[in-house]
Amino acid sequence: MGGIAGGFLALYMWVRDEPPEHVKRHRDGAEGERATAKTLKPLTDAGWRVIHDIDTGRGNRDHVLIGPAGLFLIDSKKLGGRITIEGDTVQVERLDDERDSYSLPKLAGSLRGEAARLSREILAGVGVQAWVTAVVVFWSPFPAGVVEGSNIVFVHGDELIQWLRSKPDRMSAPIVSRIVTHLA
Repeated sequence: MGGIAGGFLALYMWVRDEPPEHVKRHRDGAEGERATAKTLKPLTDAGWRVIHDIDTGRGNRDHVLIGPAGLFLIDSKKLGGRITIEGDTVQVERLDDERDSYSLPKLAGSLRGEAARLSREILAGVGVQAWVTAVVVFWSPFPAGVVEGSNIVFVHGDELIQWLRSKPDRMSAPIVSRIVTHLA
């Protein structure tokens, strides 16, 4: 009898120690942002500048990367499953229980809208018309590696630097500095 009670007590303690789902998602999100920040760090030696966690008053911009290849608004995601892209919709296939799979149909549109807002802010604040590329970086299994959609790019974190370095130069160092000064 004592063994059964002890088993229930252990189960209760284990369940009680599990954080709520929203806390786990926030923790995973923060881990994804840190992984992206670490991945972007080597670019600073090549004239790139990155600003992390910019408060917009209605959320935050995870990373704004400014460099020779232009401006990139980067949203980091660490999701609990394998990622595929269908059109502009992110599909998350839960490998542990397929019934928990889900989609993120508004992610692309939301990030494109935020990239357009950032572009307008730069034009108003610096006087430079600059295209801002919206990028979603996944720190979850993403077999495609890189998917370029309609004014948005989905890329696995391990592919991010190579993808960025493949872009042609289109922004001078003085413009990069002006934009960084404005955003900082």
